[in-house]
Amino acid sequence: MRNLAEAPIHITQNLNFDYTKTSPTAVVFISSPLIPKPPSRSTRTPFYTSPRRAISSRHRLRLTVSLTLPESEFNRKLGIFQVRVESLSANAEVIAGSSYPMMLRFKSHAVRVIESSIKMLPLITGMRSEVQNLRTVIEEFGEGKERIIGFKVSLEKRSSASQLEDGCGVPEIYDATLAIESKLPLLKRMVWNWRLTVFVWLCFTSFVAEMMVVLLFCRPLLLPGRKIKEKSE
Repeated sequence: MRNLAEAPIHITQNLNFDYTKTSPTAVVFISSPLIPKPPSRSTRTPFYTSPRRAISSRHRLRLTVSLTLPESEFNRKLGIFQVRVESLSANAEVIAGSSYPMMLRFKSHAVRVIESSIKMLPLITGMRSEVQNLRTVIEEFGEGKERIIGFKVSLEKRSSASQLEDGCGVPEIYDATLAIESKLPLLKRMVWNWRLTVFVWLCFTSFVAEMMVVLLFCRPLLLPGRKIKEKSE
């Protein structure tokens, strides 16, 4: 069953954005990139081996970008910002990409004051924090001719026309993660979801087949009394 049932792959990596850039980016690799090897005597030129595949090419990928943002004045004034996710090839070239809007959930001033009053003791003791967790799910990545070795996640700045005076730029982030899940093809997904049932039925079918073979070809050994009775008659 280990060879027959293929398990879906789940990878979760932390995103470390580089805030020295205009649009902070973070890269997550799911397989090794091209590896240079020493030149041979015949060619005298280095060559590259193909990257090791971590996820099968027939699997669809489901990505989940999770951001933990403080409920700061800066993030509230910033409003909507863009998160761009791009797939990378073995040559570090962008294969495909798309952008998704995200923003903090709106809370009026009165709601924030009442909520802070109720949670005052946990906030003072540090048991809770004034943060919001944002998630966006992407279900459109799949390998074609180019093999995917990783993903690049970028925080895009708002355009100058829509920037606020005190809240322009990219959001303040406490923590960020990228979860990658592979979606099996229909047949393999059915085998994986029903692997215990398939295992039981395979064992039962094998047992019945072996019993049939034994009864058909080894009957004289199993029932010697019947053979003696036939000879005496």
